[in-house]
Amino acid sequence: MLERRRLPRQNKRLRGRIYFNANNSRTSLPCLIHDISYEGARIILADAINVPDEVDLYIPERKRIAHASVRWRHGDKLGLALSDVERHAAGRPSRLRDTSTNLRPLGT
Repeated sequence: MLERRRLPRQNKRLRGRIYFNANNSRTSLPCLIHDISYEGARIILADAINVPDEVDLYIPERKRIAHASVRWRHGDKLGLALSDVERHAAGRPSRLRDTSTNLRPLGT
C-alpha cells in the first residue's frame, strides 16, 4: 500500500467528539480517536452515515479542537485532515473554529 502521510501517526485510543451542522442545527457525536498526527486522524463512530465532509474534532483529554475535512470513509471509520488546531480550557469548547495563535500539535 502506498503511504501518503507526511508525518507518522501515533496509535492512541482517545475519546473525542465531533461537532457539525446538520438540518440547520449544531450536532455532536462521540467518537474514538484510533490514531492521530498533527495533520490527520482516524476516528471510529457508532454511525458515520450522516456526517458531513467538514467537522470540528474535540479531544477533551488534551483540551484541543481542530477543524477537519473528511478525506475517506470506510464503514464506521473516517479519515480526517486536520487544520485550525486550538487549545481550550477545561470543559466543552466555548468557541468552535476560532483562530488562535496558541497552536500545538495534536500528536503530543
